[in-house]
Amino acid sequence: MLVGCGGTSSPSPGNQAAAPAGGNAGQVSISGAVSKNFTPIRVEASKVGSKMLIFLTEKSADGVSLTFPPDTQPGTYPIEDNLNQLLVDVSGEYDMLSNNAAIYPSTKGSLKLTAVGSKFSGEFQFTAGNKKNHSETIEVTGTFTDVPLK
Repeated sequence: MLVGCGGTSSPSPGNQAAAPAGGNAGQVSISGAVSKNFTPIRVEASKVGSKMLIFLTEKSADGVSLTFPPDTQPGTYPIEDNLNQLLVDVSGEYDMLSNNAAIYPSTKGSLKLTAVGSKFSGEFQFTAGNKKNHSETIEVTGTFTDVPLK
C-alpha cells in the first residue's frame, strides 16, 4: 500500500523536467469550487520511496500530483479516496498553495497509463474534496505525454 501524497513535499530539483514544447506536458482542467485550465510549466516523474509520483505544476506552487505503485503497467486504474483514507494505492491531488492554501485529495476517479518505464504518458480524471471543508469539491482532468523518469 502507498501513503497518498500529502502535498507537502516535492522531488529535489534534480528530478524536474521542463515542460516540453508542443503541448507534450499536457493540459489540466479544474471545475467546481476552483475553476481554471492550465498547461503545466514543469512536469516531473520520480520514484519516491515505495511510490511513483507525477507532478504537473503551474507557474506558482500550485499543481496536480498523481501517485501509484512503481510497478504499475499500462492500463486504467481507479483513483481512490485519499480524502477519507490514509493508505491508498492510486491517488490524485490538486494543491492550491499560492492563493487560499487549499489541498484537494481525490475521492474517486481513474488514471489511464499508456506508457510507463523511462517515460510516462497518460490521462486522468478525478473528483477531489477540500481537506479542510469536505463539502467543497472539484473535478480535475488532464493529460501528460513522454514525461521522463528522473
